[in-house]
Amino acid sequence: AGRKRISEASMSTVSALDNSYSSALGSALQSSSGGSEMDKNSFLMLLVTQFKYQDPLNPMEDKEFVAQLAQFNALEQSMQTNENLENLLAAQEKQTTISASSYLGREVSARGYGVSVEDGRVSKIEYASSEEIAKGQANIIDGNSNVVATVDLGRLAAGSIGEVKWDGTYSNGSVAADGVYTVAIVAWNANGDRITDIDTSVTGTVGAVSYYNGEHYLRLTDGRTVLLSNVREIVDPNAATADSGTITVTE
Repeated sequence: AGRKRISEASMSTVSALDNSYSSALGSALQSSSGGSEMDKNSFLMLLVTQFKYQDPLNPMEDKEFVAQLAQFNALEQSMQTNENLENLLAAQEKQTTISASSYLGREVSARGYGVSVEDGRVSKIEYASSEEIAKGQANIIDGNSNVVATVDLGRLAAGSIGEVKWDGTYSNGSVAADGVYTVAIVAWNANGDRITDIDTSVTGTVGAVSYYNGEHYLRLTDGRTVLLSNVREIVDPNAATADSGTITVTE
């Protein structure tokens, strides 16, 4: 009978410990960061809670303790690795910004589709395609998404470079207002099929460098903006000739 009473008491103690442990475990989880992933502090809190409420008649085995410490060590190393990667990325972004400042005052050619009008002067924009263009047109679109002019492009051999020659006037004959416009090219091959791989390139002088949403941009002096990663060619304005001052960027 005595043994039975001890067994029942032990079971009661274990049950009470289980309940306490479950309650403490829930509190520990609720006081963590609230995310789906466990951070370093949450792991330590759970580990300490487990030690505090473990069954004294059945303590944690050494191998279980070692396994949990190994998990904690792996978690800490992972956090340190993430921190190092973040620092490395920040350093790279800073270095890229510093390097981009060397573009200031230089003329660049970059992938883009913007054209500017300034005092009646229209900026240069070129286009090319790996497929022969039988006919095409360039639609000039203003800031309100309205097509204000259309330029016929004519034929262009595959791999050749053509230029959109807009005279800076609207379709109604009025002079275009100063500003930045978008050029949308539509072209067809000899079979009448639509060509989709048309590439456009713009040129201009860099007036500012900016960083936004993980990307570096070059703002041209006429108000257009191009991605730094889209730059194809850099021209030194102080060079004696265009050929000696040209730097081609390999894509």
